Amino acid sequence: RVVAQAIHELIDTCDMVLVMGHEREDYDSIGAAVGVAHMARLAGKPVHVVVSNQTDAIRRLENQIMDNPDFKDLLISAETAENICNSQTLLFIVDTHRPDMTVAPALLEETDRRVVIDHHRRAATYIDRADLSFIEPYASSVCELMTEILEMCSDEPKLLRCEAEAILAGIVLDTKSFTLR
Repeated sequence: RVVAQAIHELIDTCDMVLVMGHEREDYDSIGAAVGVAHMARLAGKPVHVVVSNQTDAIRRLENQIMDNPDFKDLLISAETAENICNSQTLLFIVDTHRPDMTVAPALLEETDRRVVIDHHRRAATYIDRADLSFIEPYASSVCELMTEILEMCSDEPKLLRCEAEAILAGIVLDTKSFTLR
């Protein structure tokens, strides 16, 4: 609950939200980004998810998201993100806490307002100067953490079907269809 409240307050004080995961995105990374985007949309903030073009693994999910009129401008390239990012942008980094593994490492220099949400054990290199760092290695996936945060951020976090499917896909992937953790 405390993390959800802190995230809500950070979103309220920014002009725009950008979300990025690790390069070569998987369903856990993109699902968590969609969860963060949902929170930003609830707060009425412009939001974009920064994606690379390095993987075909999530193309079907990306196409499903882009087919929804509410999300036509959600997914953007790293170059576009670097052009629109400013000091009042809140940058979420999901499913990694290592700067060299992010989709757009240069974005880390564009704003000091950062939130890290991850489920991997802390590595030797990590994103420093984060306003909030929520790293919980006990979690099976970062999408699992997002479901907990989403439950706390609103009385009824009414996810659209494509949002719920994106988050579920991340959990299914990282638990190997609920057989691990």
